[in-house]
Amino acid sequence: MPAPYRRILVALDGSKESDTALTIGIETAQKHGSTLALCHIVDDHTLKELRKQNPDLMLHALLQKGMDIIAHGREQAEDAGLHDVRVFIQEGSPKEIITETIADTFVTDLLIAGASGMGHDQSFILGSVSELVSRKASCDVLLVRNHSPYQ
Repeated sequence: MPAPYRRILVALDGSKESDTALTIGIETAQKHGSTLALCHIVDDHTLKELRKQNPDLMLHALLQKGMDIIAHGREQAEDAGLHDVRVFIQEGSPKEIITETIADTFVTDLLIAGASGMGHDQSFILGSVSELVSRKASCDVLLVRNHSPYQ
């Protein structure tokens, strides 16, 4: 029988799929007595485009949105009885930061993310974040789809 997941990382982007990923992450952490971490990445591709307009205002707005997403996720986890919820918010490429920095730093056993998330419209051009995360992660990965029974 495989060992239970002890360190679960949930990637949040504000999408419906990442909300479902959070629900699954909370339930899994409760079941295994795991430490839960939440992460949000302010996508540097988006920032490059927005910085052409008003860089300071745009960065502040995106960071604030990310902090709101993380705060809401932490509140849900704590309301569900999880007390040691770690949070990560960084600027960069989600494809790289999630797997190469946060998952490794947190020593993740299970990474949970939405299958398409907020970047779905750009996935044809940029490549799917969830696809790259699932290929590059050194831990188990669970991708949540829109038709999950948790919605």
